[in-house]
Amino acid sequence: MIVVCTECSQKISDKALFCPHCGYPIKSYEVKVDGKTFVAAGNRNVIVMTPDFTTGNVVGTVTTIAGLADNGKGLFYTKYVVTESGTSMNLFTVIGEICNADGGIGGGQVVNPETPTTKVYLASGKSVITMDETGTHYFVTSITSAVDFETKTTQVGAISVRYNTYVEAVYAATLKPVLTDGGTYFIDNDNIVVS
Repeated sequence: MIVVCTECSQKISDKALFCPHCGYPIKSYEVKVDGKTFVAAGNRNVIVMTPDFTTGNVVGTVTTIAGLADNGKGLFYTKYVVTESGTSMNLFTVIGEICNADGGIGGGQVVNPETPTTKVYLASGKSVITMDETGTHYFVTSITSAVDFETKTTQVGAISVRYNTYVEAVYAATLKPVLTDGGTYFIDNDNIVVS
């Protein structure tokens, strides 16, 4: 879907994390659905289908991830559809309603978008493969510290990209480098790359 950049008013994809025309960053949000965490640009549309039990109709509302998060709103839902690319959310449709971020009505689930991401710069993309304590996730981890993109000086430490299998991590580290020299990344509070 095409939306308008709030900085330069040019048309951009609703999947863009930056405007390709002026470079303006589109605010990213973390969205947790059924225990899985997705990253979504703030301009990502959310389609909310709310049954009206009085009329028997369904009322459709379109909002954005930023529209929910910046207004202290969440989603109460009984069913949902998410399409994804890795950890990025491409489509989010729910049967439910918009509610206050502290909860919904009944026994469904509430989704509250958060903004924990930090943009960082990695001067050297050299990396190693590591494993978590439980052996359930593998990481391609930079051997040098990344720098906060805004301050240009604050060291944030090594950053990592998470994989579910050792084979995926080895493939990423050798055939398709994911941490590249001079790369910029968005990371969460655990220094895991989210986009």
